[in-house]
Amino acid sequence: MIRAAGSRWSWCFPAVVESLERDRDVRHLYLTAVAARVLGVPWERAGRIAGDVEHGRFELGAERVGRFTAELANADDGAALWCGVRFLGSETSARGALQRTLRHEPSRAVRRAVGDVLVRHP
Repeated sequence: MIRAAGSRWSWCFPAVVESLERDRDVRHLYLTAVAARVLGVPWERAGRIAGDVEHGRFELGAERVGRFTAELANADDGAALWCGVRFLGSETSARGALQRTLRHEPSRAVRRAVGDVLVRHP
């Protein structure tokens, strides 16, 4: 779960996170892509899941929590890491993984996203 501060892409994480937070279409597209890849579901289903996640209406379940927790360690894809945070946000069983990410994540933008999720879903 702990990423090296020297990840070759960590310099661009703030811009990536800002884009995901600001642009609804970009956010939906990336959430859809991550859902399709991590859950192994067809694109249309992944798009519906992404919409549910954005509105706080999607519950992962225990098996899926583990899959998205792995995204928190994705040192080469800040957007996938951010999406993992969003998918795990309302999952009580993911609190420990999110708190560890908050403590060890070198990117301030990603830490802010994790903090936002932890505050919104105490």
